[in-house]
Amino acid sequence: MEKRDLEIEEALRSVSTGLALLSKDGGFLTEYEHRLWLDLQLALAEWLSCEEKAVACSDNLLSAYVALESNAIINLKEDWEKVAEGEVLTDWLLELILNRRHLYLVECERLEPSSVSPLLIDLFCRDLRGLEALVRPKWKNIVKKKCNDLWGSDWESGKCSKGPNSPLSDERRSLLVTMEREGNWAGFWKEIGAFVHKHYLPPFRQVKAFSIRREPAVGLRAIRAFDEFELDLLEGNEGRIEVLKKNTHYFLQGHKAHNVLIWGPRGGGKSSLVRGLIGRYAEEGLRAIEIVPEDYSFLPEVFEIVRDRPERFIGVLDNISLERGDPALRQLSRVLEGGLIAMPENLVFYATSNYKDLVDREGEKRQGLGIMQMDEDGGARAVQGKRPDFYDPQQHQRLDELRALDDRFGLKVYVDILRKEQYESVVLSYARRAGIDCPRKELLQAFKQWSMRHNHDLVGGRTARDFIRYYLWEQLD
Repeated sequence: MEKRDLEIEEALRSVSTGLALLSKDGGFLTEYEHRLWLDLQLALAEWLSCEEKAVACSDNLLSAYVALESNAIINLKEDWEKVAEGEVLTDWLLELILNRRHLYLVECERLEPSSVSPLLIDLFCRDLRGLEALVRPKWKNIVKKKCNDLWGSDWESGKCSKGPNSPLSDERRSLLVTMEREGNWAGFWKEIGAFVHKHYLPPFRQVKAFSIRREPAVGLRAIRAFDEFELDLLEGNEGRIEVLKKNTHYFLQGHKAHNVLIWGPRGGGKSSLVRGLIGRYAEEGLRAIEIVPEDYSFLPEVFEIVRDRPERFIGVLDNISLERGDPALRQLSRVLEGGLIAMPENLVFYATSNYKDLVDREGEKRQGLGIMQMDEDGGARAVQGKRPDFYDPQQHQRLDELRALDDRFGLKVYVDILRKEQYESVVLSYARRAGIDCPRKELLQAFKQWSMRHNHDLVGGRTARDFIRYYLWEQLD
């Protein structure tokens, strides 16, 4: 009688139990990942059914495991934590618990874990037991032993990545290490929920700004290298900046806030002002969504993504200006206000432009009264003058349509170019921050010559920054 392979039997039992417990929808595994585990289950069953352990059985077992391991490594990426000694699948599933949008964890983003529906808590605990069952076998040892002739791995060299160092990473690592060491993952449902309630789920975890992903499905893509700007570096326009800070503060307090148009000459710091507001209030839950013209038609989908989330979002329309006849004009106007889809209460728009009028109207002016207010004989009912020779009866409506987008921005803030003493102060401030030790008069004279030589007719923060870079290069030479 052939000796039973108890190790493979136990591994098969664990995989079968895990797959039976795991939810198909709203759980942890994607359809593809579920199929990979099914392939491993089939390979284990095939191994047990072979009277003689043929090479084909070893090939199938190794192939199924390698497919799972490869998927795990791809998913771990830079967040890889060395939790289980050499067991890649365990590391992967533990990380997956804190990153996947399980129904229970989605609720934990806005609720304390104990306030979540008991049904979702039970579902989450069952899924945790399923994941733990999948990695109960020591897969590396099993595959190495059963497929010894084919096995090759670098794990013995100890080359295992460790996640980045930060307070969040330390907290995550501590939780995962404790779960792996103590077992009974389902017993950590409250700790896992508390972690997600504090730090959210990807892509919203520890990210200040997003762009819009249009394919394969509309979503938000985290901007990992957000272009930070310190708000206090902006000098001049203090009163106007205070208006923006107050609007943003009210918004973060849960009140209705205005969409804002920040306009003024180039180089005045309009875009930097928006970035500075995002950085200043990020700790209070403020996030930015960068919106380019190609994204306008996808804004209704973005509304549903951010609606009811705990964060507050600013949709950033940078350097916006539209030509008459541009299809984006009506599209953006309708989305911002006037369509059937309500704007999320946690989203406002901040636009920047060199123009107060967002649409170029080519100097058109109203031609006096509309057709309903003109007498048939050419006289006016009010003192408004005679009917023009070339009268457009719908000129009011045409101009109103062009003004429709402007009206969506209830607050219009003018950011003026810096005066001489202000931009000189900015140059000196940037120089101090860069560690430049140069007499004031000499530095400002060098700045004046540089800005004239390079045709900087309007001097602002950007010009001062570029000069400091140039000056540092000159010192290196």
